Amino acid sequence: MRLDIFIITIALVILNSQNITAQQNNFTNNLAFEEVKINPYLDNELRAIASVTLTDTANVYFRYRNMEEDATVYLYTKVSERNKNHTLTLTTLKQKTNYKIEAIAFNKNNFITIDTFTYTTKNIDGRLDNFENHFHTGLYTTPQYTITNLPAGQESYFIATDLLGNTVWYHKYNVEYNNCNAWRLTEHNTILYATCKEITEIDFFGNVLRNITIEQPNWFFHHDVRYLSNGNLAVIYAQPETVTLNTGEEEIVIVDGYLVFNKQNEIVYNWKASDFFDAREAKFMGGYWIQIIGQRTYDWCHFNAIAEDFDGNILISASHWSKIIKVNRFNGEVIWELGEEGTLQKDSTFQIHRQHSIEPISPNKYLLFDNLGNNGASRAVEFAVDPNTNFAFPFWQYAPQETITSPTRGNIQRLTNGNTLVFFPTNRGLIHEVNTIGQLVWKIELAKSGYRAYRLPYLVEPHQQVSIEISDTLCSSEISIELITDPVDAYISGDAVIDGDLVTEGLEGTMQTITAVYGNNIIEKKVFISPKENNIIEVNDSILQISEVYHTYQWFFENTPILNETNAILTPTEDGQYFVSYPNKYGCINYSDTINFVKTSILNVDENVSYKVITNNKTIEIYSFDNQPKNVELFTLEGKLIVSKTTSDKNYEIPMHNYSGLLIIKIMSDEKSYTKKIVL
Repeated sequence: MRLDIFIITIALVILNSQNITAQQNNFTNNLAFEEVKINPYLDNELRAIASVTLTDTANVYFRYRNMEEDATVYLYTKVSERNKNHTLTLTTLKQKTNYKIEAIAFNKNNFITIDTFTYTTKNIDGRLDNFENHFHTGLYTTPQYTITNLPAGQESYFIATDLLGNTVWYHKYNVEYNNCNAWRLTEHNTILYATCKEITEIDFFGNVLRNITIEQPNWFFHHDVRYLSNGNLAVIYAQPETVTLNTGEEEIVIVDGYLVFNKQNEIVYNWKASDFFDAREAKFMGGYWIQIIGQRTYDWCHFNAIAEDFDGNILISASHWSKIIKVNRFNGEVIWELGEEGTLQKDSTFQIHRQHSIEPISPNKYLLFDNLGNNGASRAVEFAVDPNTNFAFPFWQYAPQETITSPTRGNIQRLTNGNTLVFFPTNRGLIHEVNTIGQLVWKIELAKSGYRAYRLPYLVEPHQQVSIEISDTLCSSEISIELITDPVDAYISGDAVIDGDLVTEGLEGTMQTITAVYGNNIIEKKVFISPKENNIIEVNDSILQISEVYHTYQWFFENTPILNETNAILTPTEDGQYFVSYPNKYGCINYSDTINFVKTSILNVDENVSYKVITNNKTIEIYSFDNQPKNVELFTLEGKLIVSKTTSDKNYEIPMHNYSGLLIIKIMSDEKSYTKKIVL
């Protein structure tokens, strides 16, 4: 008689968590100011140097305000790194003004120390009284600043004014030749400028952030420099080349192009006009470069602006060609030309001449400053290019009622409020802000004229309110979560915070309060840590199943997902460890307990071909009815293998002095298998 028997043994391995409770340490507050000094900047009356000595290491910053203005409007320095000694720069100060200054120190133990001082700025000399007249309609609501430059060789300046024309910031720099003058306000609120052989980047504290020196003796930076979207730096440059013109004359031709520097200040791309346009057609357009080159030079292209289009390709303004050209940033091929004898079609009324400041504002839409395109009158133009028809057409312009002629220089900037800032660099220089219907809402007149002008919302970034980047609900499976703060110098504390991490282990199902401290700015955020669910897998006959109902499941075998096993029930195909994952109501992935599954079928238990197992005084006696080789295994109920022996003996004893209770014995030969629960 044959009897098929299936005996299933399940081992449950429960993962117990050790409760971790983070306790705040008790510290003694030894943080205090030993000395604070506020002195005038070396050669700049609108800056001050603050030096601090502390009794303990901490971060330090200063906040300060004009005592004659709104008491709620503060300016801020940067936040220094943790130390005992600090030096910080106060900037954007007005001349002959009293300031209330607060020194703020804070450390990781959440101690904050504040000390208060007064400081009076000095008068600046007359050379910086550049802004003479101003007009506004009152349509601006927030403090804003306008910045321009005064190129004058060794006495060159960047100057910023508030909307009322008060000079609040300046920076002195040196331009060997005004021909090379190039500068731009970056998206990072820094200033990039080029002076023939050097490129420099500064912030509004006066710190030099970057410096590039060109080594080629006959290469000169000029007119424009800017960052590209990938972090590289593009700059217009010129180099003289000896060219036999179409007239048969041999002349020195200035060939313009642009260079691209990577973040390591290495040249990674060089595009020059003579590789794509015929320099033999050059015409003498004045002696712009004679002062530098020292000979009669043909200023062939006179590139004056560069920009990155929304598709990544490069836009260049060629003033002497009266053209805007667009080139492929990878192979340098010309994509289109707008202007005289350009490749783009346009209405006959759309004329540009000696233009500056090409700026893309959206895909296929651009702003430019048209110096002489409208019957000799300067204007701002917004135009579009239809890529399907290669047709260019203007759809907005601003030309002042009174004709302004700016044959050189100038720029245009679209502001965040939708208005447009236009710089008309006449002998005195005019800066206009106009709205979308061409209405003049603000203007200022300069005593001297510069190259460009920009509007910016602030010179020094306002002090940030601290914030915590973390979800309102966290999953208990995430044992440690990195807490991110803005600004990064903020300190994070809380009962569940250890070394800047939120440790969730042992806090499942609880609400935790996280506190971020940045100087005297404090924010709290409550975070719920989801409960941990360790569902036990049930066994019915030869199947595994989880009793709770969830939307989705994923079964694992030996820590590897089982393909297509995403239901509540699993039929195991082999012995080993199984568990299942599932999302709970909080959206968190939980895991069941792990089981060790052992499945055995007895093909034949006929007494002539089977075994007899007897337990006798801590000894297991096995009697077999054949002399076939067999493997004997003993398991605990948890599935742990404790004995494995191969023998051909008919009778075999296994001493079990170290074990008691319920065990499982499994005997296997080539054709037979026998499983039985035994009790010692």
